[in-house]
Amino acid sequence: MKYDVSSADEQTRLGGIRYLTDTMEKVHLMEGKIISGVSYAGWATPQNLDYNKPTAFDNSVKSMKELMKTAEKYGIIYGVEAVNRFEGAVINTAK
Repeated sequence: MKYDVSSADEQTRLGGIRYLTDTMEKVHLMEGKIISGVSYAGWATPQNLDYNKPTAFDNSVKSMKELMKTAEKYGIIYGVEAVNRFEGAVINTAK
């Protein structure tokens, strides 16, 4: 989970922001208008015992607020995909 924007490790979280910013810049260069998926957290359900979902959610929101500046700059719609609990742990419902 090298680019996990929900990570408690600040360097990992910031690396994820840089990676997704770069991705959106490339989407913009290709005249794309949408990015979507499970980019608000690392893929898969964490297996470590010290995982804290509320903290991961807060870190994800903090990161997404930063990323939305780039999305707005380039006119990109940023979709968020809710996935089941076996594929991710941060957003599991559309609620």
